[in-house]
Amino acid sequence: MTDAGSEPDRGTSGSVRHRDAIFPLLVIQPGAFHPYGTPGYVADMLSMGLRPVDLTRGAIDEITGWQVRMERGRVAELTRRGTAAWWRADATTGGVDVEWRKAAKARRQMVLLVLPPGRPAGEQDDITGQMLRACSEGVASGGVIPVRGTFF
Repeated sequence: MTDAGSEPDRGTSGSVRHRDAIFPLLVIQPGAFHPYGTPGYVADMLSMGLRPVDLTRGAIDEITGWQVRMERGRVAELTRRGTAAWWRADATTGGVDVEWRKAAKARRQMVLLVLPPGRPAGEQDDITGQMLRACSEGVASGGVIPVRGTFF
């Protein structure tokens, strides 16, 4: 998904409470800026079936047509029905810990959170702050999606 001359995509994993349970969380932040800025990016996410996500309020919808594919215990790619892979992991973005894999295997679902592209100055490594800010500003997209593949 990264364009030539842009920042690399960033991905991280964790967990989030949803429906009184813990779900695995995958956060993706594309490196390439959208030509129409954040409003254009949010509109594109909505047109692809992703929904607004606010982790602070537990507002996470189940979405259809998307899934995460695992390969040998690593996140390999995000796919959207009828299209090629929307996002592919590289050596730095596909790793998830054993607890994440156990939860994903048990639930066969996870929470996807897509942040708008770009890294605010001074926040290059503060993905948690960016997640919370994007949620509170209404510009984080995603939902609960299926997880398929080989978990271990």
